[in-house]
Amino acid sequence: MATYLLISAQGLALNFRHFKIIRTGGLYLKFEPSDAVIKIDGRIYKNKLRFGDNDIYIKKILPGNYQILLSKDSYQNWQKELIVKPGLVTSARQVRLWPQNPKTQIIEEKIKDFWLTGRGPIYQNFDELLQFKTNTLRGKKIRFSDSRSNFIISEDRKNSFLINLETPTTAINIDELFNSLKQRQLALPGIVPIKEFFAHPFSDSKIVIATQKAVYILDFKKIELEQLSTIDNLVALNLSNAEIFAIDSANNLIAANLILKRNASTSLEITDINKMTPSRDGIKIFLLKKTGELMMLDRSLQKLEKLGSDIKDFYLASDGKRIALITEDQRLKIIYLEDYELDFKIPAGSLSEITMPNGTLTDFTWLVSPYNYFIALVDDNLIISELDPRPPQNTHILFSRVKKYLLDKNQLYILKENNELIKADLNI
Repeated sequence: MATYLLISAQGLALNFRHFKIIRTGGLYLKFEPSDAVIKIDGRIYKNKLRFGDNDIYIKKILPGNYQILLSKDSYQNWQKELIVKPGLVTSARQVRLWPQNPKTQIIEEKIKDFWLTGRGPIYQNFDELLQFKTNTLRGKKIRFSDSRSNFIISEDRKNSFLINLETPTTAINIDELFNSLKQRQLALPGIVPIKEFFAHPFSDSKIVIATQKAVYILDFKKIELEQLSTIDNLVALNLSNAEIFAIDSANNLIAANLILKRNASTSLEITDINKMTPSRDGIKIFLLKKTGELMMLDRSLQKLEKLGSDIKDFYLASDGKRIALITEDQRLKIIYLEDYELDFKIPAGSLSEITMPNGTLTDFTWLVSPYNYFIALVDDNLIISELDPRPPQNTHILFSRVKKYLLDKNQLYILKENNELIKADLNI
């Protein structure tokens, strides 16, 4: 008995099949909901050494493959085959059981479309009226909105209107305001159409305005206009946390720093750019060509790299470390831009394909919490899935008969095929 206790204390175990002493390992699971039932190789695990309300450590496990199942009534199961190695702890820290029938709240019973803002949703009814809470807004549809912003740009057939949602009954004709300030404050003649709007990345009283030939900053509280950069025929525009990036018809990338008020230009040496997305720090620029080639420009290295071909669309994760690709033949692939190490290791440059239900993949959204999940719209099914490459892949249908969805933090807004707008909380 004393010999056995000494062996056990040192993390060793006696393998009776081969009659030899081997080093044991461990399992660490962190999961929601916290009262989920855990089975290991079909047997309920009861002796739980907990570090918190929703995690356990199972120690002194013989090396080998184990079938893990977490379950709870009214929830989808989570399953995984985990490999325990001698002297190591195998972990799964992003385990989430999703409700079979998520609780929802009806926002509106019959609408045509909706948009998210920093003050809640705006919806369009079938009379093409824009509704915000109890207010009817000026305009017929939304030209610009952002879930982080308190202002929107609406439009009718002729004009665009700036509406601050703190005072939603007041609308400013932004086309007239912009051209008036351009002539009066900047002494730039002529009436020019506005091509794009963006929220300023760190000022809630400013708007980024792009025309075909220039980029401006409008302070709509001070009623001041500033020209940030000129452009030779705008092709694409997007923002990072501190810079505005524009591509002109000569395939130059113009970077305008919003803090230092300085411009820099780089020749891209590629043509036919359809979409541009910068990383949050502005170091990497992702460029999708009309031919389906996805390119990455590393500004720190001045290096242009091809990431993929036959790409229909792409979605950069908020951490800038992963990028999701939707291919022309409806496959979903993930590129790891940096080394990934949480519960498993994936080196930078790795490409993995995610198994998705058959159908047309039309939208994709990364979840911030839990970190290792995403949602996607396949036909009219809203799918939620994990990225853990260890089999099996846990993929579930959250909602069916979905026309459109938008995510604001963990609040999911869904327009159903019956034109009902509902909201679901993804927090458990």
